[in-house]
Amino acid sequence: MIKSVTKQLLLFLLVFIPSMTSACDAVLKGNIGKYMLTRVEGVYPGECGVDCIWDFSELMYLEKPQYLQCNVDGMGQIMIFGNKCINYYTFKGDTLLQVGKESPLEIISYSIPLHNMKYPIVYGDSLYIEFEGEGVYCGDHLSMTRIGIGQLQNLINSSTKIHIDMTNEIKNSMTYGETIQGNFDKNSNYGRYFVNGQYRLNDANIKIYFGSIKESIRSDSGLKYEGLSEDEALGIVMSHETVHCTNITEIDADIKYEVKHGGKPRPDREVLPREIEKQVRHELEEK
Repeated sequence: MIKSVTKQLLLFLLVFIPSMTSACDAVLKGNIGKYMLTRVEGVYPGECGVDCIWDFSELMYLEKPQYLQCNVDGMGQIMIFGNKCINYYTFKGDTLLQVGKESPLEIISYSIPLHNMKYPIVYGDSLYIEFEGEGVYCGDHLSMTRIGIGQLQNLINSSTKIHIDMTNEIKNSMTYGETIQGNFDKNSNYGRYFVNGQYRLNDANIKIYFGSIKESIRSDSGLKYEGLSEDEALGIVMSHETVHCTNITEIDADIKYEVKHGGKPRPDREVLPREIEKQVRHELEEK
């Protein structure tokens, strides 16, 4: 984000790839692209026009750089990881398309992709294409209560890569969300690691059954969230599930019990999440 045209500038510094065109080409060939992103002092680059050269050799960095990792999967989809976000791209002919993005707060899938760049591009070229996508944003739902805001901050500040999956599926009348503490990759130790006597998570996945939530909130449902709005119920469920993937004490207790008892879930693993859920609902009722 450029906050001030005259004060700040976002600049990508390519560690070993000289241009975005060759970067994308390198990634498509299976090479790992590594980038550094930082803010710098604003600078006047010089006159614009054909065959102009801009000199940025005297730039002053304003902050510690962030590092972005660029990978490609077996289907040719490019994934850029950084700042707790994943952006998904693909090439179609000579055009770089963004097909999706996800963060701890949102998931967006573009049915009509964003056209990020067309190659080659020369001075005077422009690109105007409509795009369309659907997604889910959970920040507003969590920010409706004080407890929810705390859970939102836990999501944002967590060192774990947390994926949020929303589905219109109706799981059953009692299940509105599920959290996987880790992943299914044996080579990454299932997304878990052990440090200072505690288990921690590299990865976690929250799945929200929005179909179940919508059934529950109906005025005649007789179910858990009857009479609440979609936003209120979703905020409650997200607050509950966030405990499972951000509370270090709970995560450690869950995994230690699982390891000791042959994969069985800890009997009291839902005690704290349900208490958080209860507190969020109480705040909503007090409003």
